[in-house]
Amino acid sequence: MLVGGVDGVADQLLKRRETFGANYISVQQSNFEEFAPVAQRLAGL
Repeated sequence: MLVGGVDGVADQLLKRRETFGANYISVQQSNFEEFAPVAQRLAGL
């Protein structure tokens, strides 16, 4: 579970990638729009 704002969630995901090598995550369809800013930040947009 990810909790926090865009920057906090993006940072959590980056740390998990560094620690565990996790490159893929699942986002429920009902949360796509909420997650979009996080995906944009991770993509460098």
